[in-house]
Amino acid sequence: MVDTIDADISVTSLHDGTVVVPLETPGLNADTQIRYWINTNNDRFSLIVMGNPSLDYTRDRHLISACYCGRIDSFDNSINDTAGNFALFTSSSTEPCNTTLNAEKNVQEMTSFVLDDVAKYDNDKLTKFIEKCPYHTSCNGLDSYVIQLTDNNYFDLTTWPKYIIIDKSTGIPVTTYTAVQKRKPYMNNGKADVLQITIDSNHKKYDEQYEIYINFGSYKESYSITSGVSRDVFGNVIDVDKIKDYGNNTSDGVTSIMMYHTRSRAYYQKHHMLFATTEEYMSKVMYGKSSYTGEYYADRIKVTHGNDGPRGTLSDLLVIDSSSLYALDELVINKDFEKDPDECEETFVYFPITAPYSPLSDSPNARYGLAIKKKEVEPTYTDEFKILKIAVNELGTLVNNLWWPVETDIYPQDTTSNGCKVYWKVLDDTAWIGTQDNLSNYVPVKLVVTKINSYAGDTSTPLAGQSVQIAKGSTKANKTTSYVKITGFQAENGEKLYYGISDTAIEDHTFNKDEYVRVILKDGAEDDTEDDNNGGWNYGIEGIPCTGELKTDSNGDSILIDAAPNKYLVLYSVKEGETAYTMTKYACAPLKEVGKDENELLQYPCTVNVLIENGTGHVFDSTTDYKNTMIEYNTSIDIPFLPDNGYKITKAVVIYDNDESTKQEITEFEQIGVNKGIKLANVTKNVQVKVSFAKE
Repeated sequence: MVDTIDADISVTSLHDGTVVVPLETPGLNADTQIRYWINTNNDRFSLIVMGNPSLDYTRDRHLISACYCGRIDSFDNSINDTAGNFALFTSSSTEPCNTTLNAEKNVQEMTSFVLDDVAKYDNDKLTKFIEKCPYHTSCNGLDSYVIQLTDNNYFDLTTWPKYIIIDKSTGIPVTTYTAVQKRKPYMNNGKADVLQITIDSNHKKYDEQYEIYINFGSYKESYSITSGVSRDVFGNVIDVDKIKDYGNNTSDGVTSIMMYHTRSRAYYQKHHMLFATTEEYMSKVMYGKSSYTGEYYADRIKVTHGNDGPRGTLSDLLVIDSSSLYALDELVINKDFEKDPDECEETFVYFPITAPYSPLSDSPNARYGLAIKKKEVEPTYTDEFKILKIAVNELGTLVNNLWWPVETDIYPQDTTSNGCKVYWKVLDDTAWIGTQDNLSNYVPVKLVVTKINSYAGDTSTPLAGQSVQIAKGSTKANKTTSYVKITGFQAENGEKLYYGISDTAIEDHTFNKDEYVRVILKDGAEDDTEDDNNGGWNYGIEGIPCTGELKTDSNGDSILIDAAPNKYLVLYSVKEGETAYTMTKYACAPLKEVGKDENELLQYPCTVNVLIENGTGHVFDSTTDYKNTMIEYNTSIDIPFLPDNGYKITKAVVIYDNDESTKQEITEFEQIGVNKGIKLANVTKNVQVKVSFAKE
């Protein structure tokens, strides 16, 4: 199970981001599990991994390891420890040391073979050559072949490839042992694992009835690890080569905590655990709960440096004596809020860290274990200031981590998880703001109030929808703004013409006479009374699409925000009051004309999608990826294709508005720059292009 992290922001639980699944291990069955526990937030994670005790159930014989990665918590009144505040440690069953990775190069020479005359050849030598030849394939009737090596194999470019072609039916060679005419290696980091060769043009005539054997030199890269631990013949450690890349106190991240850098920007230095403890080898009998308090003693783990001193604490980790605890024992701090009714109840899960190398092994007491936070439960607060602070922290997490950067729609919540009401305001001079007189290129946030009975108007007089005619405007639409000519519907005397964009058609008698389309409210916020003093906030009504007053441009075209061909235009004749705007009549019409192209009425931008149906290649352009690409209505677009090596373009199928009857198959391609492709002229419909590549 993987839970959505921070769905309940104000409550931290082990189930937030926890993954508990069995890991299959070769030689073991599905009942043999490696279990792990993760406590995570947006700044760090801590991890406990435990091997299966059933393999060796003697106490603490199965390995339990710990890991921490990310920010540590600074002390109160600390400096702003941000830049270098990144901690990392893990545990290991082996001694941490300066291990080196060595690359080895194993060369495979070209197979020796000579054949100058197809009429005279040694069959045994030919057979041995075929067995050792590194590559063969059926002839393709072309003079070009592409060879690709895998598994860290690369071509030896100091040798020149040779080939021979053999009749499959008889096993008799039809060509001599011939050097290739051209070769073209494709380099990556100075190495070539793809090679294109060109054979004698006279040999193009051989098709799949013949087999071509291509001989070339190659080499394979393999890697070996040299441990920094030196041992004698009995396995005893003689010497350990420690990592010293950043000085004598470079951390290995195992026996010490590695921090990104100290305050003086010394990078990757040793930091150690600091906590209160008994003498490590103190004699203990049934040592666990205090006989005086009835509680276990645990301590937060401080992170300290040999020069800089204590720096902070490991987040949501405790250290505790292992004498009378077992793995998975749970410890509760401030149980039932008895100690402090205003603080959280915290539950930790205990684990002895049995991996022989960890920061605990070099800590004040290596016989202690770690406890990772499982959950915390907040009390029912009565202090209004504390309640508000929790709500603000929740909103801060929401805005800083979930809304930044924004790539999808934002839906501001009106209530926090602890019940605080939230009032939102779009600030001036932001990218979200827009007015009818100064239109924005951005879709504004639309806030509405819940429809209540008093907003429903005269329910005894439902309104019949009026007729309206919509025609093409003088200006093409963009993604946000459209232009149309509207006739047949006008506002009544003393009223104004309002509009809205609806996802669905508005049926007859949906609205009532004098039903609200907008309402003026005062939010009563104590921190900002400016809008209340200026008359209040202007909100839409739930279920009634209303953008605002309908404006026209210099061409006499009506200006629509957020219109689209698959939506509907709703018009209202509106009486503006001090606290409410009410309708006296309305009309609804689709934003596309029956029997005409979908995008024609609005002259709406057309979507171009290019899909690779067969083979491998790219739709190549430095500025366009051709995935949901929008182009201006009735304009042209060039779409170049770039086949991968060894492939060519065979066809492109063009489909307009997902209508298969409009399918157009193109097999002759035009020159677009240095590539071949297709040119689509005067595009007035959404178009999909399916391109096929085939092996040359």
